[in-house]
Amino acid sequence: MKGIPFLTLIACTAGIFCSVTAQTDFRAATITLQDGSRLRGEVDYPYWEEGTDRVLFRESAGVGRRFVNTVDIKLLLLPEEPEERFYGVVRQRLAYGVDETDWPTSDTLAFVKDTMLLQAVVLGSASLYYYETKDGTPHYFLEYNGQLEELVQHRYFRVGKDRRLRKRHDKYRAQLRAVMADCPKVAKRLDNFILDDDNLFRLFKQYNSCGQGQDIDYSLLPLRPSWSFGPLAGVGFTRVSQKNQQLNMLSTGSWLPRVGLGAILHLPQSNGRSGFMIEALYAPFETEDNIDNIMVDADYLQLNLGIRKSGNTPVFGSAFAGFSYAMEMGSPTISGLPENVFFANQIGAFGGFGVGGDRFEVSVRYEINNLGLILGSAPGYFANTLAVLAHYRLF
Repeated sequence: MKGIPFLTLIACTAGIFCSVTAQTDFRAATITLQDGSRLRGEVDYPYWEEGTDRVLFRESAGVGRRFVNTVDIKLLLLPEEPEERFYGVVRQRLAYGVDETDWPTSDTLAFVKDTMLLQAVVLGSASLYYYETKDGTPHYFLEYNGQLEELVQHRYFRVGKDRRLRKRHDKYRAQLRAVMADCPKVAKRLDNFILDDDNLFRLFKQYNSCGQGQDIDYSLLPLRPSWSFGPLAGVGFTRVSQKNQQLNMLSTGSWLPRVGLGAILHLPQSNGRSGFMIEALYAPFETEDNIDNIMVDADYLQLNLGIRKSGNTPVFGSAFAGFSYAMEMGSPTISGLPENVFFANQIGAFGGFGVGGDRFEVSVRYEINNLGLILGSAPGYFANTLAVLAHYRLF
């Protein structure tokens, strides 16, 4: 399950928001339809926020592009390593949301009929499947002896005269105990079992390895990471500031162009938007002050490495921060400043925010161009930049 906490069981690092992206991510796939026929080609990875009532299929790049209804799918298999399996079903699911404002005020279970593409997590004597609604609500399904049912953790409010209490109807413990009672070491865990991704994955793995008659046919492996990449262009306002008086502008400053390339490494459990930033920028620095006779004209090749966290809506916000390493290009002109204000190689820090979509984004960032200058033993000046950059992602 891409971009939801589930992959923290088996993947790597920081996940951010639920897995969502509107950009196409075609992967080799085989679809077995309900009538037994097969389609071989590529599918756009089935992110839940795009809706699971259909998937986009193509025979090859640019050929045979069409939608396949989930209700017609028996099995969707992604054969590349790591392998993933999705099963199309039409059935009922619990109606509740992640947001507390969506919780009912009764312990009565409400179900809605839905067309779902269930992701296989563990297949064996007892199988576990996952589904996520568009608002990010997780749903877990248990299959045993050919019967498929949702594990119930019903969240609701009990409303009194002057307050309301958060309550849960944890029917899932009884459901799991009815299936797993023949494995004492697993059944013992159910007394205090908390329903979450990691616990369920481990529980089903342990049960299907428990003893004679139990066996694991399949378990979910980590998804591969993905990249987005494209050009960066914009302007940066550069100046020299006095230490401990960052807002005291000692020089008039200059607006200068900035261009380069930027990439984002999306980890398996990320949402296809968040991840690690890697950028290479032509970053000139120019500023002048006639009162203190300060003049700087220097060009740098700046490499940025940071972490970015983004939202999930079609137009979303992002926040990011990181460190930079800048290498001097050509022969700079520097006067009116101590020699240790501008180094040939500088280590800096940056942070900012952006607004945009999957392809185009505009960001505003602030940079301290030499991080060492904020230390107590540093000289009395430091270089800094306010930049506005546009990033267009080719893929």
